Amino acid sequence: MNKTKDSLIRHYFWPNCVKDTENYVRSCDPRQRFGKAREQRKAPIKLVPIITEMFSKVNIDAVAPLPVSTKNNRYLLTAICMSSKYPEAIPVADIYSVPVIDDLLEIFSRMGFLREFSAI
Repeated sequence: MNKTKDSLIRHYFWPNCVKDTENYVRSCDPRQRFGKAREQRKAPIKLVPIITEMFSKVNIDAVAPLPVSTKNNRYLLTAICMSSKYPEAIPVADIYSVPVIDDLLEIFSRMGFLREFSAI
């Protein structure tokens, strides 16, 4: 509404110009149907639990496809601790194979076994 009033006042003037403009904008059909463009409903704030124990929750993902390395690795297996943001990255040749499980066990041997993980 303010932009409309400012634009109108810059170019025109008559008695009760501001009041007439406000009344017109308030009675405008699209405004009554859709409201202000900036009046959007906000999603309710959701509390996120604080993770205090290190490596109790880890996000695991595979980055792919990458250029093939000299050791024939094409993928990168990543694990990120959600409490400390500590990252682990292991290059792997195939993400659908038993060696991936071995690589995850290698990560778990350093971090400890997880209570929860999410694969992104």
